[in-house]
Amino acid sequence: MKLVRYGPAGKEKPGLIDADGKLRDLSRKVKDIDGATLAPAELAKLKKLDPKKLPLVKGRPRLGPCVADAVEVRRDRPQLQRSREGDRLADPRASGRVLQGRRRASSAPTTT
Repeated sequence: MKLVRYGPAGKEKPGLIDADGKLRDLSRKVKDIDGATLAPAELAKLKKLDPKKLPLVKGRPRLGPCVADAVEVRRDRPQLQRSREGDRLADPRASGRVLQGRRRASSAPTTT
């Protein structure tokens, strides 16, 4: 089961792609695919659904952003963030650990 959001920009509806690769309408079960829907308890409820009982979506609608109102999305691998100095990359998972990085060409003018 793959969760998706589909439809016109700004009016996306929740859906899922079943084992056969068909898009199913999930809007009768959840309001949207957002942080609340992705909570472990809500995901457990969705896993219990029989996708073949959900309405099939006709046509090939646009697939939208995967999560509604996403402020921050975390991944399994560490994300590197610019430190305050601007010339180093910091690994936010390891406190104090700083990786050497290249300074962006636009971050500071070069002096000769």
